[in-house]
Amino acid sequence: MLPLRSLPHRPSVLFLGAALLCLLPAARGQQFLAPHPKSGVKFIERSPLVTIGDGVHSQGRFQGSDELPFLAAIAALPDGGTILVGQGEYSFATPVQIAVPHISIQGPGAVLHSSGDASVGLFDVTGDHFRMEALELHDQLPAAGHALVRVNASNVHIRACTFDAGDAAANTPAFIELTADGFGQQAGFWVDANSFHPARGWTLLRAHHVFGLHLTSNVASAESLENSGGLAHMAYGFRLENVEYAEIRGNDFLTLGDMTDPVQAAIWATNGGEESHHLVIAQNAFHTLTAVRIVHLLGAHYDLIAGNTFGRNLGTALLATIDIGSTGTPPYSDSNNLTIEGNDFHNPGNAPVVRINGGTGFVITGNHLSLGNMVAVIVGDIAPANDVSVLANHFASKNPNLNLPAVAIVGGARHVIQSNTTRDYLRPSVQVLGVVPANYVAINNVDM
Repeated sequence: MLPLRSLPHRPSVLFLGAALLCLLPAARGQQFLAPHPKSGVKFIERSPLVTIGDGVHSQGRFQGSDELPFLAAIAALPDGGTILVGQGEYSFATPVQIAVPHISIQGPGAVLHSSGDASVGLFDVTGDHFRMEALELHDQLPAAGHALVRVNASNVHIRACTFDAGDAAANTPAFIELTADGFGQQAGFWVDANSFHPARGWTLLRAHHVFGLHLTSNVASAESLENSGGLAHMAYGFRLENVEYAEIRGNDFLTLGDMTDPVQAAIWATNGGEESHHLVIAQNAFHTLTAVRIVHLLGAHYDLIAGNTFGRNLGTALLATIDIGSTGTPPYSDSNNLTIEGNDFHNPGNAPVVRINGGTGFVITGNHLSLGNMVAVIVGDIAPANDVSVLANHFASKNPNLNLPAVAIVGGARHVIQSNTTRDYLRPSVQVLGVVPANYVAINNVDM
C-alpha cells in the first residue's frame, strides 16, 4: 500500500485510501508519515501509531479539506491508537466524527482551523477513552450554539491545548461541550493545563448531565493569539448543568470582560434540584474581571468554595462576587450545605462579596475580605435563608466613612455570627433584620 505522502492530492483518492485502510488489518501498524524529528514533545502513546504530516513536506495544505487525513487515520485505527499530527495548519470544512474508542490525538505544533458552518467545529466525539493533547485550535465565526469540540463519551482527557476564537456576537458558542443523553450516564472527564483566549460571547466549557468532571490548571486570559494587546471577553467560563460531581481547582481567570460586554459568570452551576450534586471550587484566581457575577450557583448542594483569590472586580455590572440562588425561582434557586472557607477577597467595587438567597446550611469562615463600598455578606435580600454561620472572618473596608454593616441578614432562622473582626464598617457591624433574637446568635465579634 502506498503511504499517504505519495498519494495524489485528490479527495476521491483520500476517501478510497480511508476505505482500504478499514479493510486491511496490516495497515494498523503503519505510519502515514514519519513524525517530525524536532517535535520536542514526549507523549505516552497508545499503540498503534499513525502520523499525519511531517512538518516539512506537509503543512496541512492538502487539496480538498484538511480533515481528510484525520478521517483516514481514524479508519486505520478500528481498535484505537494514537494519531500524531505534525506541525502545520489544517483547515476543516466539516467536523471529524470519532466513534472509535481509545483514540488519542496529539499535535505539537499543529494548528487546526474549524469550519464556521457546522454545529461542531472540529471534533464530534462519541468514542469512550478519548484523549486530545497539545493541539492549537482556532475557530471561525460560528453558527449559533456552536461547539469547537463536542464530546458525548466517558473517560475523556483534554490537556495542554490552546483554544482561540474570533468575535462570536450573540451566537453563544463554547470551546468544549461535554454532554450526555441522561443524568449520570457519562463519567470521567479531565480538562487540565489548557489555555483559553475567548472573544466576545464565548463560553470556555459547557457540561450537561455528566459525572466526575475535573477542571484543573487551565488559564483564560486577555492575551489573544491574534491580538496580544486586546481585551478578551467571555459569556461564561465554566457553565455546568446537572453535573453530579465536579472539581474546579487551580485555574486562572485573567483580565476578562469590559463594561459593554461583562462576563456573566466565571463559574455558573445549577443542578436542577438533583440532591446528589457536589461541587468543589478551590485554589483558583480571579483577577480584573468586569463581570455580573464571578461565581453563580443555583440549586447547588454539598459545595465547597475554598482557598481562592478574588482580585480586582470592575464595573457597576457586578451584583456579587459569589451569588447563591438569587433568582428566587425554586427549585433552581435554593442551594444547601455550602462552605465558603479561607478565600482572599480584594474587591473595590460596589457589590457584596457573598450574597445568599433561599436554602439552608451555609458556613462562611476564615476568609479575608478587603472591600470597597458595600456590605460584605448579605443574606435574604430576595428570599430568606436558614442556618447561616459567619465565623472568624476578617472584614476591612477601604472606605473609612462607610455607613453600612459588614454582615446583613434579612429573615430566616438559626443564624450564628461569631468571632469576626471588622474595620471601618458601621457599628455594630452585624445587622439582623426581621429575625427574632431567639433565631440568631451574634457573639465575640470585634469592631476595630
